[in-house]
Amino acid sequence: MVHIPTGVVSECQQERSQLRNREKAMQILRAKLYSLKLEDETSKRYQARKIQIGTKGRSEKIRTYNFSQDRITDHRIGKTLHDVKGFLLGEELLEEIE
Repeated sequence: MVHIPTGVVSECQQERSQLRNREKAMQILRAKLYSLKLEDETSKRYQARKIQIGTKGRSEKIRTYNFSQDRITDHRIGKTLHDVKGFLLGEELLEEIE
């Protein structure tokens, strides 16, 4: 049996009856098509997730907290703020600084 849209082929010659062989070939074909569909959806999901995550490189850094120098740098807006403790307590927000 051949699935024309995908070109997947399955055959069975285990039984003496042609009808039983055809039924088994159909089951094998369904299993192959299901496997292909599942693999395709998994790869699409993986690619979409990979795009969302990014490369995790240093260029994707959002904010740097430097506790030893009591400094916060937001790399998206290019601002530097002092008083890390006050910032973490919510006293000063970087959105308000702009």
